[in-house]
Amino acid sequence: MLLNRDEISGYQAEIEAVGEAFFGDATASFIKYIIGNTNTNNSESHRRVFVRTAGSRVVAFLILSTVLDESEILQVAVKKECQRCGLAAALLDEVFDFCRKSGISKIFLEVREGNFPARLLYKKFEFEEAGLRRDYYENPRENAVVMSKNLSVSGAEKPKK
Repeated sequence: MLLNRDEISGYQAEIEAVGEAFFGDATASFIKYIIGNTNTNNSESHRRVFVRTAGSRVVAFLILSTVLDESEILQVAVKKECQRCGLAAALLDEVFDFCRKSGISKIFLEVREGNFPARLLYKKFEFEEAGLRRDYYENPRENAVVMSKNLSVSGAEKPKK
């Protein structure tokens, strides 16, 4: 579900806790920026937060940034105990639908070169490798694989089998 700024505030600690395991304090910085952006609400901001919950607890999130007709997935995280349950795929489906409805034609992301499960998921959703950013990540130092996906305006896009 796409959250508005008030909803993000309500889930802030949970989103940050899920993200901390994967991104350190970067998630907290993104969330604080989004909440602190007093000129807009989440639906008007260039950054959006999508979540999946189990009961009332956040178990997965995705942060999306949009500029003009392109978007970038900044972070995707799923709690360890909830991985391999389709939550990341569900978030991607929701983001693709949102982007198509918003006139977004292309989505980008960066993923650690060694994060093979994530890279495989993105390839199933027809992301293509577009480049490499050497030594992009720290702790540990690792290359980032830049991936992109062109969106069609019509039709649902499901992962390849």
